[in-house]
Amino acid sequence: MECCRYLAEDFDQTSFPSPFAKAALVRQVLDEHRYLLVMDGIEMLLVDDPNRVNYGSFQDLALRDFMRAICQQTASQVLVTSRWDLADMAGEARYHALTLGGLQDKAAINFMKQQGVKGDAGQISRVTRRYGNRPRTGVHTQCWRYN
Repeated sequence: MECCRYLAEDFDQTSFPSPFAKAALVRQVLDEHRYLLVMDGIEMLLVDDPNRVNYGSFQDLALRDFMRAICQQTASQVLVTSRWDLADMAGEARYHALTLGGLQDKAAINFMKQQGVKGDAGQISRVTRRYGNRPRTGVHTQCWRYN
């Protein structure tokens, strides 16, 4: 809904009661103008259990449909960041995934220490490696025992 308020000056929530209606409004505005829409940390809206068949899929159908439809837009671009692959987007036209690797071991350990994590390098390294040396993922998803 925040996006609607920024993109459509005269946005009236009562005129767009469902998530699908709001998504249609955003798609319309993005198609009529040139914007860069940044959706940071979208993994919070994905199925996050790697043991589930739909791991990495959107939990919300309106968001999934919006993301698929936005790939058909011509005027605007959408930049999405996620710690996990967007399973629902595989094979969509104009969807391009860029996978970034993790930090080097030493850099990951130093980052964690800067965040206040206590422990020796071996302890911290075991935890950061568990998350592919993406320590920010570990900070968000793990209760650190080494504090």
